[in-house]
Amino acid sequence: MPTPVALTGNQSIDALLWGWKWDRPNLTVSFPQSPSEYTGYNFIENFQPFTEFQANQIINFGLNNLGVFSGLQFSGVSSFGDLRFAQASRIDYGPMHSQNGLHIPGGRGSAEANPPDPQFSGAFTSGDNWFTVGEYVTPVLGSFQYAAGLLHENGHALGLKHGHAEQPSFDPARAGTTFPALPAAEDSQEYSVMTYRTYVGHDLDKGITEQEEYPWTYMINDVRALQHLYGANFGAGSNETDSIYEFDPATGEMSVNGFGFGASYNSKVLLTIWDGGGTDLFDFANFDNDQSIDLRPGAFSTFSTAQLADLSRGQTGPAHFARGNIGNPVLYEGDLRSLIENVRTGSGDDTIIGNAVANWFRGGGGNDTLEGADGDDWLTGDAGNDDIRGGAGSDTAAFGANSGDVTATLSGGVFTITSSDGTDVVRGVESFAFLDGTLTLAQMTEKAGGDRPGGTPGDDNLTGGAGNDLLEGLSGNDRLVGMGGNDTLRGGDGADTLNGGDGDDLIEGGETEADLRDVIYAGAGNDSVDGGYGNDQIYGQGGNDTLAGGFGADTVEGQDGDDVITGSAFGDIVFGNAGNDFVNGGFGHDLINGGSGADKFFHVGGTRDQMEGHGSDWVQDYDAAEGDVLVFGGSATASQFQVNTTHTANRETGERSGADDLMEAFVIYKPTGQILWALVDGGGQDSINLQIGGDTFDLLA
Repeated sequence: MPTPVALTGNQSIDALLWGWKWDRPNLTVSFPQSPSEYTGYNFIENFQPFTEFQANQIINFGLNNLGVFSGLQFSGVSSFGDLRFAQASRIDYGPMHSQNGLHIPGGRGSAEANPPDPQFSGAFTSGDNWFTVGEYVTPVLGSFQYAAGLLHENGHALGLKHGHAEQPSFDPARAGTTFPALPAAEDSQEYSVMTYRTYVGHDLDKGITEQEEYPWTYMINDVRALQHLYGANFGAGSNETDSIYEFDPATGEMSVNGFGFGASYNSKVLLTIWDGGGTDLFDFANFDNDQSIDLRPGAFSTFSTAQLADLSRGQTGPAHFARGNIGNPVLYEGDLRSLIENVRTGSGDDTIIGNAVANWFRGGGGNDTLEGADGDDWLTGDAGNDDIRGGAGSDTAAFGANSGDVTATLSGGVFTITSSDGTDVVRGVESFAFLDGTLTLAQMTEKAGGDRPGGTPGDDNLTGGAGNDLLEGLSGNDRLVGMGGNDTLRGGDGADTLNGGDGDDLIEGGETEADLRDVIYAGAGNDSVDGGYGNDQIYGQGGNDTLAGGFGADTVEGQDGDDVITGSAFGDIVFGNAGNDFVNGGFGHDLINGGSGADKFFHVGGTRDQMEGHGSDWVQDYDAAEGDVLVFGGSATASQFQVNTTHTANRETGERSGADDLMEAFVIYKPTGQILWALVDGGGQDSINLQIGGDTFDLLA
């Protein structure tokens, strides 16, 4: 029986909800052999049942894919299934249906399906999938018949609506409820097979053709919506064991642990991979092009540019290729089991980005960039000149040589390591693995010729020399001074005072909640500072610095130079001071003063949750005449913003925020109603300039 579904408040999910679902995840499926089974219909013309071969295709490709990622399970019955599949030339449901009267399935010789909504076309039609006779003989992965037929229409039968359009509820009890369209940046087949837009910005007046190259599977937002309706599968049939995913460069065929799934339409690859557990590997070593692999939830990876789907094939105008071959599902209720752990790439110049679990990366030939993230990562560049970057865990850079056969230098916390495989730059890792053993960070620093004054769990006073030094305070309230050279200072937990001195230094506060309030002076040079945990006070001083407050309510001052400043978490106080600064308040409600120069004030944009987490930033000195610009990090148009003005004052003292005769300006993102920036005395500005992507708009024009 159908059951109603409410809005979630997440547009990426709500845009695909019809408002009804089946009341259970275990559904029956039938392939009727006679039109007499369809009681309640006005007329069915030229009814034809599917052959056994076609029925097996629908089960294997259209239904089994659903059971991989969702709680849905299907069992076959001879008649009167919850979901029924058949062919006809024309059908007539009766007067309740939006397409009144006798009509071709899909309206143009394609297909249509009925949702589990008793108010739409009558309960007797719920779950019925109709295909025009002769149009769905042998659907192929990635074809119009497969994606727009089997996947799209069965999505309707399970409770999904069209993603490209708003839809009111058909339930009189919920009159006035409207289910929205997808966010503009996600309104494409890359995110959902339920939208008519094959690519972002697709003008539907130009129509669609059957020549476009389509997804193989339900895509990122489809998975989110169906999991919201029926739960997620981390058990049997979800690729829950250790899995190796490989693709054929000639045919596009995917193999999982050696089992092939067949060639795709035009050999193109576009799919979302749900993996319910195990330790898994994307093995792309058989490709020689440059690859871009991103394992983060909701991200896309391109392992073969030649196999990117052309989402506008057959349409007039320029080609629009998919943003990747593989889209990663978003985590279900924060469960990390769906993340892919390991990647091996080919002989091109590749980029691999990690995620929240322990990753194992192997770059193969070429000049690769490997970026760890939150887990304890193992990063191997292989042959070529590679860039290896650790992340938040305990990371290891691995080399195919003995430690005695490499040379190493250290500058600004970055190692340059040369071996017979090439010259690699390495930063942010804790261990260095060689064929003859593993060196710690301290041992590698000594090998590179840098000093390493060691700290203790107590209160230490450590001073570097003229070279490139590594100073680690560990716990306790430490004082670390780098002096000359490009130094690395790590305060550890406690209330530390860190001074980089001259040179381009890397300075880090504590990494755990035991860290207290650090005071950090970057010194001269182009320094990189991360305050870490605690409510820190950070001064960039001279040079073009990159400063991040970290976790805590921090005070960050760029001072001289063109600085990049991020408040990071919580409500921070940020001063750019002199120079043309880029200021990102980060998450929380921040107080920002750019200082002199042409400054940029950044807001993350993105989803509603991301934007609300970023908060509203209070900018004290926006001045368009100085060249100041507001920067929106998401996809939007200028028409989606409005500027309101009003006077503000301190609630307790009544003191005005700015000049008595000028009002504050509030820049609002209309789709969410959120205030992104509050500009003190902004009402006196002749222009408020907003940058979105490569374009800048005057919101007062």
